[in-house]
Amino acid sequence: MRGSFSKLYNQYWQYGYWKVYVNQKHKAITTVRQLVPALFIAFLVLGLSLSFFSDLMRLLSSLCLLVYLCLAFMFALQKTKKPSNIHRVMGSFFILHISYGLGYWKGILDFIIKRKGPSEKSESLTR
Repeated sequence: MRGSFSKLYNQYWQYGYWKVYVNQKHKAITTVRQLVPALFIAFLVLGLSLSFFSDLMRLLSSLCLLVYLCLAFMFALQKTKKPSNIHRVMGSFFILHISYGLGYWKGILDFIIKRKGPSEKSESLTR
């Protein structure tokens, strides 16, 4: 992992962003798993927006977020030797999913909708 949350965010944003280009180049999605963070972002935006208008959506959104937090806690317990670091590991999981998902959506916008090529991207890489 990177030395800071911001560096971790930038790294995984780029992973998500460039994965769209790779998928487009190979004309295939290599694994369904790579879609999960983008779907998580879609859920957060749509589910939480609709929860203002529907009690059922509020309940479903809350339950899904609770399941996410429980799973993050469970996996954080497995990944850390110090219980005092659980919140940092959980934060890392959240950053990984959010940044990859946002990068993936930006990649869809740039490479599929706007039909940009990789040379038209002006952002610098983390490495």
